[in-house]
Amino acid sequence: MDLLQKHYPDSDHVFIFDNASTHLKHAEDALSARHMPKRIQDWGVDATVRDEAGKAVNRPNGKLLKTKVWMSDGYLSNGRSQPLYFPEGHAEHAGKFKGIAQLLKEHGFTNVEKLKAQCKDFKCKEGATDCCC
Repeated sequence: MDLLQKHYPDSDHVFIFDNASTHLKHAEDALSARHMPKRIQDWGVDATVRDEAGKAVNRPNGKLLKTKVWMSDGYLSNGRSQPLYFPEGHAEHAGKFKGIAQLLKEHGFTNVEKLKAQCKDFKCKEGATDCCC
């Protein structure tokens, strides 16, 4: 670039670009708090149905066929796995998503019942540390 050569002729220049769209790439069952409900409920994420060869299956209208799947487990601060869903043998909530409030309690947070599930557009007020889950 002429501007850099003019003002920094003896320097090597490296440009690094952040391709933000790649931030959206993840496994379909990857942990993502963005759409998690705060409370216990039957809930899963949409995943594309695949055939035996691993190819995506289309509906008759050409759109991808989707199914609900559980998100992958998270991890506690001690490195142990944290299931996001109650086990099948659970007395009250077998197979249900625990909800953000319960997951945070398992991490040791105590005031989660009073918090909003999320601030508008995931934009907390400046300096806020305990406004939402």
